[in-house]
Amino acid sequence: MTPSQRTLIETRRRQIRYWPILALLLVGLLGSAYGWLWMHAPVNLSAELVLQQFHSRTLSTEELIMLAARGTLALVACGLFMLVIVLLVSIALWNEYRLIRILDELDPPPSVQKQQAVVALVEESEAAETPSADRPEIGGSEADAGTSPAPSPEGSDRP
Repeated sequence: MTPSQRTLIETRRRQIRYWPILALLLVGLLGSAYGWLWMHAPVNLSAELVLQQFHSRTLSTEELIMLAARGTLALVACGLFMLVIVLLVSIALWNEYRLIRILDELDPPPSVQKQQAVVALVEESEAAETPSADRPEIGGSEADAGTSPAPSPEGSDRP
């Protein structure tokens, strides 16, 4: 990969890392806005409440004009649309994260390549320091070398 491609991948990796925090913040903000509306102006969110107040004639003219211009369903639909957008962006970023991991497996970044090289060198040096079972250690005894003394003929040890 070229350095500019690696830079792009690192930038996207950072953005993907921060998206869950941003998504939760956006959903919390949206939930807070709708919660505030429900507490202070429930007529903006509930079509049933609008009908009840209209039939009981407790709905003021200003509220009726405002609701006719905006509509409760449009406000609820906008909130659901925003949630869907956050969900779709989250899914897209999750897929991008998976693709970046696949790219890293095919062509690891230089930092990972250096780590892999260091691990390989350490393993090679450990393998060189560890004596092999088929190769005797230089300057060692017969027992250390893996050879045993020749067995004595039967009956020679006993009278």
